[in-house]
Amino acid sequence: MRLNLTKFWILAVLTLLFISELMLAEKFSYASSIAENGRDMNEYLYTHKGWIEELIFRLSILSVIGLGFYSLAKNIRKTNKIIFYVFILLQCWMLMHALISYSVGPKFIISELHGAKGPLVWLSLSLIFISLDPNNWNYIKKILLVLTNIAAVIVLYKVVFEFPGFIFKKQSQMFFVHYLPLLLWTAPFFIYDLNNKASVKSNKIFIIFPFVILIMSVLLSSGRSWMLVVAMHMIFFLIKFKKNITQKGTVFFYLISTLAVGLPIAVYYAGNLVQMSLTFIFENAMVDTRSDQYIQFFSQMSLSDLITGLGPRATWIWDGEIYQYIDGAITQLLFNGGLPLVVCYFILIINPGIKILNKKTVLKDENAPAIILLFWMLALLGLATFT
Repeated sequence: MRLNLTKFWILAVLTLLFISELMLAEKFSYASSIAENGRDMNEYLYTHKGWIEELIFRLSILSVIGLGFYSLAKNIRKTNKIIFYVFILLQCWMLMHALISYSVGPKFIISELHGAKGPLVWLSLSLIFISLDPNNWNYIKKILLVLTNIAAVIVLYKVVFEFPGFIFKKQSQMFFVHYLPLLLWTAPFFIYDLNNKASVKSNKIFIIFPFVILIMSVLLSSGRSWMLVVAMHMIFFLIKFKKNITQKGTVFFYLISTLAVGLPIAVYYAGNLVQMSLTFIFENAMVDTRSDQYIQFFSQMSLSDLITGLGPRATWIWDGEIYQYIDGAITQLLFNGGLPLVVCYFILIINPGIKILNKKTVLKDENAPAIILLFWMLALLGLATFT
């Protein structure tokens, strides 16, 4: 049997990314279980970095870039010229910022290349070119469904056997901060992708199970944005699939039925934990935790700083401490790469989803990822700030 290089590469990329995120999730959950306060937890996270964790992360980034450029080279004639030139413009712009930043200040270290703001991160956007071959999509979905269910089983195990009692709010949030993303994007995707069919004869449990575990985790997580995201998904389900609510055989019918039976049972056995989590959320629901941060940030930035960006090493001062990050991904993009980076990112990642959703058509295979991209846009605007 002839080896399909593209499929093998896709499997390797998704597996490496999954393992990398899983290792990070385990590290955060362990830190949250042993720490007595937020400072202890942060100290553990910054001082315990294993070489295996670093190796897998680097391999995952390099494999993503390799697959992206391989797909581009293989399907270069199918490439949308605007998308291609915007991608090149983004790479040149951020490479220029990197060269300027790394040429001054502290000595350059290799880890800056694949850090959260390094050049390799922007090169990894080349993965969008895998969509040039439509045959890849069904294969990707099969792998994602398996990985999503594995993640759901792991999260369920962690919640049942390892989830600590709450000592402070950040503890519960850090316990889930990297486990939830394993489910937050893929679990709703499969509901959107398959529920439009009148009857899905197989895989119902594998479609429903991850989303149920996601809801259970969100109820325990003490994160108000996670709660908002899941609530918005449920509202979107009701609006889009209202005809399927009572129609037996649909995934949505089984989802509602499972939640109606399962959630009361879960609340009964973990009532105290859920109550404490919801108490944390409701106590902070209307608390403004960001205005002071933004006031201090923008007071230190000029208009030209945000138009051109200040590069990957840019810093600012918040309450007397130096920070390289700010909550809100759009603001972070402006901070590091300026308006050109934000515009390029929007064209490459967000605009395709908006264009699909503007089509006056029934949900089809392409609409599910478009809806997830819409939620990703909301996350970039601040909805991903979970505290």
